[in-house]
Amino acid sequence: MEKVNKSYKIINVKNKKNYNRILGELRKIKELSDINLNKDQHMLHVGLLPTEETGVPQIEAKIQKALQRYEKTAGIEEFEVKESVRKVLILKGIDCGHCATRIENLARKTFSHEKLVVDFATERFIIETTDLELGENILPEVTKLVHKIDPNIQVIDSKTKKRVMAEEVYKIKKSDIILFFIGVGFLLLSFVYIPKLHIDGIRLFAMLKLFFKGQEYELSHYSKITLLLAFLFIGNKVILQFVRNLFTGRIFDENFLMTTASIGAIFTEHNIEAVMVMMFYQIGSFLQQRAVNHSRKSITELLSFEATTAKLKLGSDVTEVEVESVLPGDIIMVKTGEMIPLDGVIVEGKTYLDTKALTGESLNRSAKPGSEVLSGMINMGGVIEVKVTKASTESTMSKIIEMVENASTKKAKAEEFISKFARYYTPIVSACALLIAVFPLIVKIFDSNSSLTLTDSVYRAMIFLVISCPCALVISIPLSFFAGIGIASKRGILIKGSNYLEALNNVEQVVFDKTGTLTKGEFGIKEVVPMNPGTTAEELHRLVAYGEYYSTHPIGISIVDEYGRDRIFPEIIAEFTEFSGRGLKATINGARIMVGNSRLMKENKFEVPKVDKPGMILHVTKERTYLGYVVVGDVIRDEAVDTIRSLRKRGVKKIHLLTGDAKGVAESVANALDIDDVYSELLPNEKVEKLNEIRALNTTPKSKTIYIGDGINDAPVISSADVGIAMGATGSDAAIAIADVVIMSDNLQKVDETLAIAKKTRQLVVQNITLSLGIKIFVLLLGVFGTVTIWLAIFSDVGVSLLAILNAMRVMGLYKHQTETVEEQEV
Repeated sequence: MEKVNKSYKIINVKNKKNYNRILGELRKIKELSDINLNKDQHMLHVGLLPTEETGVPQIEAKIQKALQRYEKTAGIEEFEVKESVRKVLILKGIDCGHCATRIENLARKTFSHEKLVVDFATERFIIETTDLELGENILPEVTKLVHKIDPNIQVIDSKTKKRVMAEEVYKIKKSDIILFFIGVGFLLLSFVYIPKLHIDGIRLFAMLKLFFKGQEYELSHYSKITLLLAFLFIGNKVILQFVRNLFTGRIFDENFLMTTASIGAIFTEHNIEAVMVMMFYQIGSFLQQRAVNHSRKSITELLSFEATTAKLKLGSDVTEVEVESVLPGDIIMVKTGEMIPLDGVIVEGKTYLDTKALTGESLNRSAKPGSEVLSGMINMGGVIEVKVTKASTESTMSKIIEMVENASTKKAKAEEFISKFARYYTPIVSACALLIAVFPLIVKIFDSNSSLTLTDSVYRAMIFLVISCPCALVISIPLSFFAGIGIASKRGILIKGSNYLEALNNVEQVVFDKTGTLTKGEFGIKEVVPMNPGTTAEELHRLVAYGEYYSTHPIGISIVDEYGRDRIFPEIIAEFTEFSGRGLKATINGARIMVGNSRLMKENKFEVPKVDKPGMILHVTKERTYLGYVVVGDVIRDEAVDTIRSLRKRGVKKIHLLTGDAKGVAESVANALDIDDVYSELLPNEKVEKLNEIRALNTTPKSKTIYIGDGINDAPVISSADVGIAMGATGSDAAIAIADVVIMSDNLQKVDETLAIAKKTRQLVVQNITLSLGIKIFVLLLGVFGTVTIWLAIFSDVGVSLLAILNAMRVMGLYKHQTETVEEQEV
């Protein structure tokens, strides 16, 4: 019977550490193959091999038994993979972080979804759903929902609107500005005092004199009318939204708070304060909106590397077209100073390419016909012609930008906390304000001689409402994380979510791959040792090079390149088979050749000498004759020592090395770099098991273990780490797909840089939470005892929001004055 691929959801597992033991039990079941156990998602992906005696139900019972050996209540449920659609919409004009949270909460209740995020920082509504009908009608459905919260937001399909460019900053509507200044005009008219014309406005000095004496100033009917008109014109936008919310039943936002506070001030004869609440709130909102727009501008500038047009060559003519219309196989022309718009291969011309947009380093790389080029590189030399290999949606830069933008779908715990906090904070504070307002009435019931007045308590309640708006937190925290992800992408470090950025602050253990990570991956045969009388060193070298011709491993590729790829005749190579972590077999000119380590030799019943030399030992056999071995060497990266030292300074307790190389080679690298533990001669699945053992050594539940590899042969172990980092992933689709953090260059110092950005981002998040909550709680307590003026209340809302937003963007300046220029000479 044929293999049946199944996916199961594992339920009722109490301790994830038992998964390592469960995996061992599953591997004992002979009817299972391709076992993939995802501990974080509690998913088992496996191939079932049913027989006439053992059907699928019996195999599933064996899986259940294996689970329950260590988890008594655990079980499996078949997971049905449904077709899903992903839609991204632009919420143009969303200027309120609280509104974004309310839209997200309402959408979660309304729409069937697998994933749903409203990202205030990039103004995007992202939904993944298995409801295909909803996917087709998502634009009108979301528009209807969004307009319940704010009818001024314009919902646009991201496919019909290009990414927001840096210069596209939303401006305040002229009508809002005009109405605001009309209101200010009426405010000024309220101070006009001309007795002869019976205009008895506010006498400013008389009012200030009474104010400092602690006495109330009585307003004339003229002043009350002009102040009321000033209030209506200045606060028109806020008041109208407040009225709309009343009809939709959606209150407890900043419009409700400010309008209620102002109306309360008017009814308690504090008309001037009512106008001032609205005026300063509007001024603060304008400044806040400009700050948010500036922040968005800074972030989008980091992501504006994508070219929109390409010069398509058709015969002898060159036409400028949109990149979406260029197909693989087309020839495009790139002039000096222009960005390469699509991935491809140079077919004409020589040049130098600046890779800064991809790697974060100004690296000038030589390129000639046959050289691979990637979108985002800048042509610094002559005109080149490029044969396109990938469509625009599959290009390297497009994938990078999409990944950075989608980072907002994976939220940090701090963001989730703020969203929940804002949901309850405003209603609770509003309820407290109501209690403060009616407190004198309650006291009067028990004490008729009480001096407390309703007017004073309503005024205090009004101040309470002004203070209670949570915008500072709701806006600044997501901006802090997204700014951190943005500056990291500018530096060639792609972080897939703020949850990973947050996790990088709790790194206790670091696990390194060796080849291509701590070492340069520039391999060469250092020594050839024939062990058969009829075999020369030249013939042994030739057999190794021929054997490695089709290998995709960095060692094999380097050996072939060193020997000379053009010296090899691939037509005499047949039946090539590669054994992960061990070596290869091939038929060369009709003879069976095997090249590999001692483990592969032992599996095939060859006795080989024990070689104690620094480097990787590759043994060679022909048919059933052992011919000898070659020693393959590698070079430790120049920056490796400094990187290890920097990690220890950052509080990393233990550093480990996992490698498939021989023990001697691994230990020599570990000793040179002062690495704590080294585990050698590991197969890919053994690396995963060893990593899980290392993770179990973390001293606290918050502690994280990160794995750093080159993303080529260590995909399983990268995906198994708390945070998996892939190095040198320029153009590697596999690494970009698998890793949680992708470092586009092969510079190890970027690891320390990643941790520095994570630390700075967390500092700003903590500062903003402390600043916002600290000031608000302090002013709220003062407000209860009536010692707060309306001006301090307004500052605690709008002023704190503005300060928090500006503070959040400080991470953008982390590497502002640092420049890197590395030039690669042409070979």
